[in-house]
Amino acid sequence: GGDRQNYSVNYENKESKDEGKSKPFFSALYTLYLLFSPGGQDVAEEFRSQEIDGQALLLLTEDHLVSTMNLKLGPALKLCAHINSLKDA
Repeated sequence: GGDRQNYSVNYENKESKDEGKSKPFFSALYTLYLLFSPGGQDVAEEFRSQEIDGQALLLLTEDHLVSTMNLKLGPALKLCAHINSLKDA
């Protein structure tokens, strides 16, 4: 709902200026993930704690998401599919 959308806006405002080039890609994927996945806010908080910015997002693998960030395999695969579509764009 509305809380998740506000959370994504708050997070985007905290990105540093030198990350601005990757911000549109990261923001779009980040927002989709928050809106469509259960526990999306927990993932968002983990992204913040692991310092995942737009560039780091494009380098994430299923292994990173499952092993380091403790995502379940299904959501990790879906997120990686979105990441791969950004790489192909």
